[in-house]
Amino acid sequence: MEVLKPRYYQSEAKAALYKELKHTKNHTVVEIPTGGGKSFVMADIAKDMLGWNRRVLILAHVKELLEQNSAAVAKLSPDANITLYSAGLGVKDYSGDVVVAGIQSIYKQAYRMDPYDVVLIDECHLCPADGEGMYREFIADLEVVNPNIRIVGFSATPYRLDSGYVFGQGKIFDTRCYSVSVAELIAKGYLCRVISKGGATKGNLSKLRKNHNGDYTVKSQEEAFNDDYIVKAACAETVEYMHNRKRVMLYCSSVAHAKHVCQVMLEEHGQRFDLVTGESPAGWRREIVSKFRNNPTGKLCNVGVFTTGLDVPDIDLIAVYRATESPGLWQQIVGRGLRMAEGKENCLILDYGKNILKHGPIDKVKVNERNGMRGDGKTPVKECPECHSIISVGYSECPDCGYKFEKDSIRHKSYASSKSLLSQEPDIYEVVSTNYYVHSKRSDPDGKKTMRVEYTVNDGGETLIMPIREWVCIEHSGFAMQKAHAWWNCRTADKMPDTAQEAVSMGTAGLLREPCRIHVIKDGKYDRIIKAELVVNTPENIDDVPEYVPANDEIPF
Repeated sequence: MEVLKPRYYQSEAKAALYKELKHTKNHTVVEIPTGGGKSFVMADIAKDMLGWNRRVLILAHVKELLEQNSAAVAKLSPDANITLYSAGLGVKDYSGDVVVAGIQSIYKQAYRMDPYDVVLIDECHLCPADGEGMYREFIADLEVVNPNIRIVGFSATPYRLDSGYVFGQGKIFDTRCYSVSVAELIAKGYLCRVISKGGATKGNLSKLRKNHNGDYTVKSQEEAFNDDYIVKAACAETVEYMHNRKRVMLYCSSVAHAKHVCQVMLEEHGQRFDLVTGESPAGWRREIVSKFRNNPTGKLCNVGVFTTGLDVPDIDLIAVYRATESPGLWQQIVGRGLRMAEGKENCLILDYGKNILKHGPIDKVKVNERNGMRGDGKTPVKECPECHSIISVGYSECPDCGYKFEKDSIRHKSYASSKSLLSQEPDIYEVVSTNYYVHSKRSDPDGKKTMRVEYTVNDGGETLIMPIREWVCIEHSGFAMQKAHAWWNCRTADKMPDTAQEAVSMGTAGLLREPCRIHVIKDGKYDRIIKAELVVNTPENIDDVPEYVPANDEIPF
């Protein structure tokens, strides 16, 4: 049987969660980007809980996620008693040691069930910040049945347009115990690179009006985007970009708009798109998703349905014929294209609603706790008026088409480049030499020491660049030590020593693998190494060195 090995950040997420459960009474959130394997992490946690004789309930809001999470648990725990509770799937069984349930079906059943120890909530950004709601009502009932129950939320976007982060004082979740960024997972090869283009023809955004939740109304979106000229121009441009793309997703503003788009695609371009909306019968939706997943050149148009729960790695073109004020919703849409697939180099995002210009990079969302996800009115990207690529505001010349911007127009105009939806691409440096030092804090010279690693690098030329540094917390505890273990176990099969001095001695003696290249991004005023390409030298069996996985030999709570 295949042994599935967690990725480094999945192990880190579990370790951080178990520390939180062991040392606090908090309900907490784990943030992992779309495509990063949240289902695997939840299944791995369920496996551990079963080993500790704990009962687990996994909640989600759509059938696709229920099936996905149930399959993930069964794969890691094939002998476990796993049951489903979902009216939509036609089964209501909460007798299992692990129950995967739809919140809409189970939220009134808490007093009928045996007590649960842990509840894992997928897409926890759907939990309301305050007031009533199915999640809040159900959790309150579960806490009556078992006052010691622990609630853990999982989301790529743990915030809401109306209220900001879903964790904090007065909210269902008290803390966020772990987070890993889109940029880091792309740089390390776990997620696919996304590139972006602003559509040449935009919707009439002056017609947009907001609802009570702060996003745009369906009616105003239809008025903005369902104009015949705009639909035909957007479809024509999308078809031009569809060459050499495998699977294409369209996001429309309303049902009438989506039907109009599908009609134009078929009648004027011979491109047949299947349509799924919130009005689609369950059987039809399941059939269309299966067809899309199994067709090598699938084409799917939807209205407000597939912002979560759709796992089709081959999606490599997403055209967005709508606008949103919600960075979380925007990230979920873009996230459909983040998964890796064989032969997939990137995912192209065509934006016809100025969403990229509004929200900026998908890895730099700013959350305003007072006003929710309103942003600060600033955007670090702009659009090229010639080729419509989306680039950083700092460019004076478009790297795609060479368009030059006048100095006095840079503030007001948009430039362009397919520089992706990330805040920045990492700089990649060749490592010339690596040096190791014992580091002490000036404010606490007798305190715990760290190992400072300095890489002398160049950018491919002959000019050396000032050293780039990282700190390995050999003598620390908690998450800092876990990171140190992960760093150490990638470089040697030897046990990590207890002191920074011993670690430095081993590094200086050449007993650690060293990088030939490092990938670096700016994190504030500091350089942060997000990936190291290691040279295969010592020890001889370095390829057999395992990725660090924290020991699960103690029940955390």
